[in-house]
Amino acid sequence: MSEEIKYREPFADLPRLPRMDWEHAVSAGRVTNAIKFNRFAYIDVGTGTGGTVGTAYTDFWSAGGIYPFQTAAFQMRIRAGGNANDTALGTGAQKIRIQYLDYLTWSIGFVDLVTAGASASSPTVILGGAIRFIRAWVEEVGAYGGQNAALIEIETTGGAKIGEIPIDTDVDGDGLSQTEMSHFTTPAGWVATIQERSIDVVANKVASFWFWRRERADVIVAPFSARREITRRPGVIGEAQHASGIINIPEKTDIWWSMKAAAINTVAQIDYEIYLQRNYSLD
Repeated sequence: MSEEIKYREPFADLPRLPRMDWEHAVSAGRVTNAIKFNRFAYIDVGTGTGGTVGTAYTDFWSAGGIYPFQTAAFQMRIRAGGNANDTALGTGAQKIRIQYLDYLTWSIGFVDLVTAGASASSPTVILGGAIRFIRAWVEEVGAYGGQNAALIEIETTGGAKIGEIPIDTDVDGDGLSQTEMSHFTTPAGWVATIQERSIDVVANKVASFWFWRRERADVIVAPFSARREITRRPGVIGEAQHASGIINIPEKTDIWWSMKAAAINTVAQIDYEIYLQRNYSLD
């Protein structure tokens, strides 16, 4: 089938295709006004990638700890303390690309930051600023087949750490060239559907997991929207748990996973799929 699959109303009039065919069509860019995101995160709660977490309750992102959702417009930079090879002329990461939500429109945008080794990078100014950090990856390197030479931390110009591009601390210390975090925020004018979800806990450890949502994330004066539980997976023991039911998430809604391990040195991974679809009822 070579013609583009037409998509009109979200959820009410989906193309007449089996579910997996429709998902593959979205992934291939053949469904208009639909985008697929894959969210994955890995965390070692014994050491953490960016700091010790231990058995404390933590949001699920590679740095560990409670994630600092921002409520005011911000600019972004690479935090000082990086590796000398991660520079504009180095053999490691020369440039990273950040996907974010715009403060004024809550729409998806992209911005590039040039690495500066051990120094903080200069921010690339976003007109009006950003309101959510979505993800980042290494866009350019100085050696064929290369990656970031060390941990790259991303912060607001006010100093709040909002993301990191980690290295593989479990194997050989190679850079992973991609953020690992479970957090996502539905852009304005879109509806998100969450489909396949999986949890893996390594080495017969025990951990409990929570999946959260917070609607009306743009409301920053009381009364606020409460953090609400989407689902919970208590006592996961050394195995993967998969779920497939569809969950619908409205615009400007934060979603994220949290976990609490029963013992230190627990390693866990979250993986789930998000399909964004234009919400024409808002037009």
